[in-house]
Amino acid sequence: MAIAAMLDGFHMKPVDPSLTISTYEVATRGISDEAIIEAAANYLRGDARGENDVRFAPTVPAFVREARRIDEIIPLRRQMRNQQVAGRVAEEPFRRTPEQRARIKALHDEFTAHYLAMNPDEAERERERLRAAYGMTDEVLASIKDRPTNNNKREA
Repeated sequence: MAIAAMLDGFHMKPVDPSLTISTYEVATRGISDEAIIEAAANYLRGDARGENDVRFAPTVPAFVREARRIDEIIPLRRQMRNQQVAGRVAEEPFRRTPEQRARIKALHDEFTAHYLAMNPDEAERERERLRAAYGMTDEVLASIKDRPTNNNKREA
C-alpha cells in the first residue's frame, strides 16, 4: 500500500500499475514493512538518500537501497530508545510519598493488631485459609528459607 501511495504521489501512470507495484514488492521481500513505509515516505518528502530526483518515482534498485538502509537502522533506533527509557527509570527511582507511607503503615498496624489479638487456634485457621487461597502447600512453604528480622519477630 505504501508503494502504491508513493507512486501515486509522483503522478506516475505506468502501462500496468499492478505489474509496477508487484515489481517493487518482489524486490523488497525480506525487508520489514516499517522500513518500506518509511522509505516511501522519504521519497515523497524528498528526504531519501542517493538518487532522489523529486520529479520522478525512484527506480526499483534505488527504492530497495533506501528501504534496506532504513531496515538496518530500525533495530538501532529501538536499542537507543530502550537505553534512554532504562536510563530514565534508573535516574528516577520509585519513591513513595509521605501520604502513601502513612497509609501503608496504618494498614500494616491494623493487620498486626488484628493478627496478634487472635487466639492460636483462630490464627492457625487464618493461616490455613491464606495458604489454600494462594496455593501455598507444605512443600512450597518448606522450600522458603527463614530469615527472621526485627520487623517480623513477635513478642511473647
